[in-house]
Amino acid sequence: MRLIYTWVIAVVLFMGLVSNAQSLSSLGSSKGEFSESVKDESFGQLRHLVLRDAVPVFEEDSGTFTVPDHPPLEVHKSDDSQFEYMAETPYYKVYFKGTTVRMSVGERWVQFEMKEGVGEVKNETPVLQENALSVPELWESVDLLYKVETSLLKETVVLREEKQFDRLVQTISWEGIKPEFEEDGSILFLDENGKEIVKILPPFMEDAAGKRCSDVHYEIVETEMGHELHKVMDEKGSEWLKQAVYPVVIDPSIETFEDAWTSSGLQPYGQ
Repeated sequence: MRLIYTWVIAVVLFMGLVSNAQSLSSLGSSKGEFSESVKDESFGQLRHLVLRDAVPVFEEDSGTFTVPDHPPLEVHKSDDSQFEYMAETPYYKVYFKGTTVRMSVGERWVQFEMKEGVGEVKNETPVLQENALSVPELWESVDLLYKVETSLLKETVVLREEKQFDRLVQTISWEGIKPEFEEDGSILFLDENGKEIVKILPPFMEDAAGKRCSDVHYEIVETEMGHELHKVMDEKGSEWLKQAVYPVVIDPSIETFEDAWTSSGLQPYGQ
């Protein structure tokens, strides 16, 4: 009985082999396109064709980037005694203390601390919620919110009622990177080799009716103590605020460049 079963398996395998050979033959006979394309492909290219849809890989040459497995994003107690809280994504770490926030990519980082805003500071006690940290009533009727996403750190200032001001000021410092202003109003941070590491995206405002205004810009001001980042309200922006439907959010976000990991030979956090 075992002998008969073995023969049946052998016949099935043989028939499958013949069928595949005929399929390849028919493809190859179509103007020789299949066989010629195989000859032109290098082993590395064929390997990529085989792997790209089979498993998550970091293939810089292919122009694709797959996010590695990682625990759910969550703000929790800091592993650095300089800060109170932190969060970790596959591509960056962020640390919080009061209104100070540091975003780290490997050994490089950029840090901000709120200095001047809309009136007198009322509260600096944070509230945690999963992947977000907020400081409600930082100034009267103004909240500060940070939201941690995979490759984006969103900072949002929420104006719950109309306020008159011309700028928000933060101290800013950095290590292992240097800032450059881009034509679109963003600030790009590059390492010593000119590699893009993080970018502060152009700021904008949005009201409760969904209307947006981009009449706000950045300035980096050198001081005796270091540098300040000014988010300056343009004249049109100030006029827009008078007509806006409140609450209004001011949203400057910080983006990481995922391919900075692969090109630098770094491993995503947690890998």
